[in-house]
Amino acid sequence: MKTILKICRKGAIYLSKKILESLGAQEGDHLSVKVENGKLILEVIPDPLLLAARTKKWAWTTVEEFEKGIRA
Repeated sequence: MKTILKICRKGAIYLSKKILESLGAQEGDHLSVKVENGKLILEVIPDPLLLAARTKKWAWTTVEEFEKGIRA
């Protein structure tokens, strides 16, 4: 997908709903942004809690233990 964006005040850019949907991104998600060969590359950073909920569980842990491990 290709589109033209305008750089707004203070360098802000706004992504259209179609672009966000094609990325699988929604409000509140975090994006990784990098410049490679003069191109801006955006990638959605998956939420670790959602990833954990979608995968097979091989260890028993509580949410509190999981969050404590993230903060460490």
